[in-house]
Amino acid sequence: MSDSSGNSIRASVIICAHQPDSRHLCRTLEALRAQTLSSDVWELLVVDNQSDPPLKLDESLAWHPHAKCIREEKLGLTPARCCGIYHTSAELIVFVDVDNVLHSDYLAKALEIASQNPRVGVWSGQAHPEFEESPADWTRPYWAMLAIREFSHDKIMMAFDRSQSLPHGAGMCLRREVASAYINEIVTTNWRLLIERKGQSLMSGGDSDLALLSLKIGWGIGHFSQLHLDHLIPPIRLTESYLIRLKKAMAASGVVLDHFHREPTPVRPSIFRCLLRRLKILICFNGVERRMQMATLHGEQHGWDIVKNRSQIACES
Repeated sequence: MSDSSGNSIRASVIICAHQPDSRHLCRTLEALRAQTLSSDVWELLVVDNQSDPPLKLDESLAWHPHAKCIREEKLGLTPARCCGIYHTSAELIVFVDVDNVLHSDYLAKALEIASQNPRVGVWSGQAHPEFEESPADWTRPYWAMLAIREFSHDKIMMAFDRSQSLPHGAGMCLRREVASAYINEIVTTNWRLLIERKGQSLMSGGDSDLALLSLKIGWGIGHFSQLHLDHLIPPIRLTESYLIRLKKAMAASGVVLDHFHREPTPVRPSIFRCLLRRLKILICFNGVERRMQMATLHGEQHGWDIVKNRSQIACES
């Protein structure tokens, strides 16, 4: 894709939106408008994922020469992302959530990283929290679940290291070759549609799946400290009920990802081991941490149920 002056489009920014908070979306778009990278060399696509009423963004996007909003009727973050990938053209894709406020040099830095690290296929940067209300102290150990990432040193991995975190979806950058491979995998492996956000579901394995797929096909993954964004966090995401739901969903997603990505394939723990673990949780933990530990256990059991159902379908087909 090229603009009228012949400049090639170097980056594609994709925003997937389902019933977005209008205040957050406005700030996300304002931050994109303030990018130091000329809008002549990047395109902006908002994927309206079954919002009701449909998003009307003609005026909000009028400042950008290569911006549009399209509708994806199949509910879920994965279908929305695939729609965005299909309708964009640049070699570098940047996923921006509706609560991400990119710092003004984000896109320029992302292109620099792509040029300087030709074997890295998926990467992300720092995500600083912007809380709408001051969070309670007890929530701090769980902030990483909210895609808050702050670090001082870059990290690049060419093989999976369980001691290291994978790139997160907030401001995630990926090369089109990885994105194309991901779409091909979606067509042949429908379990991926079960581990990603869909409506009110908090399943959240798609970001890790993209990173693991990048490694699988020979591309590295990375964290780069020069990339900065602010993550807008409303009070609801700091309630105990929300964090427990999120913990359970992330544990379920993790089991499914491990089953399909790890070698040798993990085996479901026995009932006896699960009972022992439950007993240990009841003995060793109290209060919120006990409930979080139990949510993890229940989430993992749900993940194994997903794996079992997928395996049965595969055998019957």
